[in-house]
Amino acid sequence: MQKKITGDMSLRAIENMIVEELQDKDLWGDIPFSVDDYETIRKRIKDIIENSSYEIGNICKNYPVAITTFLVFMMRYKYDVNFWGLMAEELNIGLNSVLETEIGKCIRRTFKKYGFDYSDIKDERRVNMAPIFFEAGIPPESSLENLFYVLSYDIHSFFDPRLIIEDLIDMRSCKIRKPLLDFLQRYRNDRAVEFILEVHDAMLAVEQGRYGESRYIGIYSDWKNRERSNARGNADKKQEFQTKPYLAFENGKKGLCMVLPRVIMKSEWIDDVEWRIKGNNGVNVTMNMSVYGDEGCRYIQPIEVPIGASNIYQISLL
Repeated sequence: MQKKITGDMSLRAIENMIVEELQDKDLWGDIPFSVDDYETIRKRIKDIIENSSYEIGNICKNYPVAITTFLVFMMRYKYDVNFWGLMAEELNIGLNSVLETEIGKCIRRTFKKYGFDYSDIKDERRVNMAPIFFEAGIPPESSLENLFYVLSYDIHSFFDPRLIIEDLIDMRSCKIRKPLLDFLQRYRNDRAVEFILEVHDAMLAVEQGRYGESRYIGIYSDWKNRERSNARGNADKKQEFQTKPYLAFENGKKGLCMVLPRVIMKSEWIDDVEWRIKGNNGVNVTMNMSVYGDEGCRYIQPIEVPIGASNIYQISLL
């Protein structure tokens, strides 16, 4: 913030400072609002509710910028699993579905009033929360299924969140939802890396049977159950949602590698296949691969193949 927010400021004064910061911002969450700023605005809202006749509906009506900023940065800094439960705890108030709807409408009106466009997520199921996710700079939960698929099936031998991000942006942009793509492009060097790491850690926690507080654990568990039941999983696999071969450089022993992706077999009666890679500079590599079966499909695993440099590569799967 250009001016420091202090605990002795009125909520109206804080609102005026926030409105100044909103100028020329793409997202509400782009304003420089620290954890300390969040705590200050939280305490001011809480104090007004506790020491006056105001209820949360009055706060929405009289201080819409303050409550919107509070919720955007509550989402950014503190939200794990239960959004409305966290809000009730942070402000020491009671909430019900009617109030949640009223608050959601207030937030959407405020976003529109100050020119923030969240139309990319207009079809999200959680109509009251999704715009806050969007303006906080967090991909909506419905965008995660594509990411779970990539991290589950098409990851190579070493995990590199930046490589995953580049893969999603460059190779899969037409296959992932626009809110996730926009997020990855916008924050590819910082927040997106942290996001990929957090999702990956949550997936590992589920696979290893560990408990945790990450909001992604439950979402991934639900997705994994659908994969196992073949409801969602087979639909995606039939569409062959998988990347094409691409080059990557590993700063270890392998050096330049051709990343050959997980491939789903059209025929169920093949036990072995062969990758052939030829280049115009004399590159000639053959890799024999075993075909595996799981969850109603036959597939080969992804693999990284050290390879010489070439201007053109011809890759065949036989």
